[in-house]
Amino acid sequence: MTQKRKTIHLDFEKGVYQDLTKNLIPFEHGIYLAYTGNFNGKNVSLNKLLYIGMADDTTIAKRVHNHTIDDHTDWKLRYCKKGEDIYYLVAPLEDDIRNVEANMIFRYKPPCNTNDIDKYNGKLPAPNITTNTLLEDIDGHVTDMLRLM
Repeated sequence: MTQKRKTIHLDFEKGVYQDLTKNLIPFEHGIYLAYTGNFNGKNVSLNKLLYIGMADDTTIAKRVHNHTIDDHTDWKLRYCKKGEDIYYLVAPLEDDIRNVEANMIFRYKPPCNTNDIDKYNGKLPAPNITTNTLLEDIDGHVTDMLRLM
């Protein structure tokens, strides 16, 4: 029997977080994205998708905290242009977290992900993923100005 493709909606409307605001990240399971971006004093303009991660056995807040300790210095040196910083978007999700992460990594191939780049490693079939309008241009520049949390 063939499984039907599931559609999963990711809601990234909770805001944009950076190192200084990481204590406001929700203590929930889900998907998170790391971007380079610029802050103009009021809004954040996201530029380049760097990393897609998941939190299924811990919280998004814990995973992002670990990245700020382990990866930020390297990511900033390698990918941030003058005036840019690392920003995170989060989408709470309870089911199929690993499958969604694998699908997104395979589709968008962020430079800081090393697994799932060349082949889809999630459960088959891959889910259809929808998002709010914020991420319609996820594989290029995100043109929307976003509120910094």
